[in-house]
Amino acid sequence: MVTIAAATPATAVETAPVATCTAQSVSGASISWGVKESFVSYVDGPIAKGSADISWGSGSGSFNADENLGRVNYGGAATFTGHSGVLNLTLSNPSIQVTGAGSATLSVVANGTRVTIATLSLPAASVSGRAISWRNAAATLTSAGASLFSYNGNAFYPAGTALDPVSFSWPLGGEVPCDVTTSGELAATGGQLPDATAWLGLSLLVLGVGLVALRRRRAAVPTV
Repeated sequence: MVTIAAATPATAVETAPVATCTAQSVSGASISWGVKESFVSYVDGPIAKGSADISWGSGSGSFNADENLGRVNYGGAATFTGHSGVLNLTLSNPSIQVTGAGSATLSVVANGTRVTIATLSLPAASVSGRAISWRNAAATLTSAGASLFSYNGNAFYPAGTALDPVSFSWPLGGEVPCDVTTSGELAATGGQLPDATAWLGLSLLVLGVGLVALRRRRAAVPTV
């Protein structure tokens, strides 16, 4: 006699929902920052006999309100000249990366390179309508930023010097997919914010490696 056991029904495996990360677009963002009052006074004063012109533009980017992560890139520039043109410094296209509820970094383009010029200690954010704002965030000069403020090889300010406080407002729009600046991946890897120069350099490097590999393959093929 053959006994056939009934098949045991397969147990359904529950699949955990995939976490999604969403951010909100930012456009028409504003920034107010005087760089460093004492430096402006020096440039405008009787020693440097120069001029300081600070004019920032509006910004755009994205912000993840759930994780307090986001980046906004601004236009405009701060230009300082003095000592008959020997002192000539331009800080352009500032970018603010919010890295948490109370922290952020401020970078600028100087001499063709993006430099993180300051770390920001953020106060509690205020929300009005669909805009989130931070007022008078304390700014601390980084070592990379300190190298920008020099004349005849002498640095004006050491790293750790307080710069003028920064105030900025980000009007929030519709939902957008998260990227490295809003997902937390940047903080997890400790990486540097990508910019156009970095991506261009990486692309050229990859292209160069590909061309070398192609030439080696062709050289390995015997000619008839």
